[in-house]
Amino acid sequence: HGYKFKYTLTSASGATSTHSSVNLGLSVGVTQHWTDTMRPAPQAQLDDGVMEVHSVLSGAAVGDTLAGFLQLATGAHTENPEAHKFWKTEKVVSVEFEFDGPGVFNIDGEIVEHDGKLKLTLKPRDLEVCVSEEELDWVCPASEVMEEYAERGPSWKAAPERWRMLWIFGLGCIVNQAIWIGFSPVQTEMMARCDVSSTWVNFLSLSFMVLYIPASFPASYVTDVFGGRSALLCGVVLNLVGAIVRAVLPLGPGVNSWTLMVGQVICALSQPFFTNMPPKLAMVWFPGYQRAIADSIASMCIILGSGVGFIMPTALGLQTMVYVQVGWSAFAVVFTVLLFKDHPDLPSNPAEQAHHQHGGHFLAELKDALTNWRLICIVVLFSCVVGGFNTIATLSEELTQPYGFTSDQASNFGVFTLVFGVLGAAVFATLVGYTQKYKYCLLVCTIISLVSLLGASYSVVYLGPKGIAGVNAGLAGLGFGAIPIIPLGFEAAVEVAYPTGEATLSGLLMGGAQIIGIVLVLLCDAFKNSGVDWAPWVTMPVVVFVGVLATVVFNDKNRRLDAQEAALEETDLKHSGMGSEIQPHPPLQLA
Repeated sequence: HGYKFKYTLTSASGATSTHSSVNLGLSVGVTQHWTDTMRPAPQAQLDDGVMEVHSVLSGAAVGDTLAGFLQLATGAHTENPEAHKFWKTEKVVSVEFEFDGPGVFNIDGEIVEHDGKLKLTLKPRDLEVCVSEEELDWVCPASEVMEEYAERGPSWKAAPERWRMLWIFGLGCIVNQAIWIGFSPVQTEMMARCDVSSTWVNFLSLSFMVLYIPASFPASYVTDVFGGRSALLCGVVLNLVGAIVRAVLPLGPGVNSWTLMVGQVICALSQPFFTNMPPKLAMVWFPGYQRAIADSIASMCIILGSGVGFIMPTALGLQTMVYVQVGWSAFAVVFTVLLFKDHPDLPSNPAEQAHHQHGGHFLAELKDALTNWRLICIVVLFSCVVGGFNTIATLSEELTQPYGFTSDQASNFGVFTLVFGVLGAAVFATLVGYTQKYKYCLLVCTIISLVSLLGASYSVVYLGPKGIAGVNAGLAGLGFGAIPIIPLGFEAAVEVAYPTGEATLSGLLMGGAQIIGIVLVLLCDAFKNSGVDWAPWVTMPVVVFVGVLATVVFNDKNRRLDAQEAALEETDLKHSGMGSEIQPHPPLQLA
């Protein structure tokens, strides 16, 4: 991407050359300085009779371009053998630009019109400029800057192993979520096999919601204070222990069923170590331009695990599913122990660098978060929409069976929801990555969720199996709108409540969703026992509507972006992004 420039250059020898290229930008200069702190042409002399045409090339990678701009502050790019990837300089005595038509250009604040062609010619020694001794002392050869950089290295860098960390996290997270939801799509079979009630089967999933709240704060504390590796180790080890306990005895009534429940409870205790981590993982390991997509991928592991949990009982059978989940959990432990690191050798982005320097104070940051009304809006909208979605995922069979839908159809509903949810997350994560408009994207998501849920409710209650196409479409729309709220909510919370720990914030969001989910599950059970099967399909749209209202009043003022810009300014002034010290200097004085 860029602008197509057409121009003709004349060198000091009188030779001319015509160029037509696509660049991010192009400038013409006769001095060392663009601003007080940027001197991209350190060799430029005011009296050498030539000027320089600088091109910012469009084909460079994002990282090379960002690193290059940081080097411009000291002129270090002139000693960088990789500078040609993003920067090109040509010395000329005149340059003539050709545009598509008439327009205007700016010379030091003065607006001048042109007729489609613009020619700039240098008149050497036409203006005397006086500078102070301090200004002369401040100017140093670019080679000295690069020598200092070679000794100190860059202050932040995107680590190449960041994608491996994301993959290892996903391995453990997916199996944990599969364990959570695995028995919900086959409630009737579990009731018969273990000789238990529907409430007992529901509690296999409900235990994850109930225990999330007390387990979330220790998990957030470990993640934010001791780091991601310690938290993930706690999660995968607890999950493996619970999976083993579930598999000690074959599925059946009596002691066997209670052994299953104990193992399920242990796995439930491990859940917050996974679900609270996506924004932390994205913040610590990924540069700013990849953070939203990294958070989305990590959050999608939560959803993907639910999808795997819907498929496993029917694809493998209940007993085989339990054994496969033990083996999967063991692999997650091995990979975490051997390959997962707490943090990269260098901070991945300026905001994370500033956060490391700032340090974390868990209780103080938690108090600040609980008094931040913008964050409270996110908690409310997240809790209502995600809590409603979790309820439908947990009770898919129970909510649809009274209207004639089968267990296989209930399982398919979950798959439909999750497939379109992953698609929605990809779409909205991309939009947020480009626009940073969290409020508008969240508002669109909540409205889509509400409209889709209303359509699904109507199709289930009034049309029954004849309206299965409407149910599929409504639940697909619900997934498309509701699931993206998980990564968007995580990122928005970190943006508005920075520097509160990422795991603490995601814990607050997920905790709110679990509370709403628990209340809705208990209400649905009460409605079922009272014979009011239609009531859940009215209650859940009302809850999602509250989420829409919270989104409307939400203000997405971006604290983290402000911190990152401040960190970049500090980097430019103190280290120039490349480790060199720059002292303030007086402005030029014209004689």
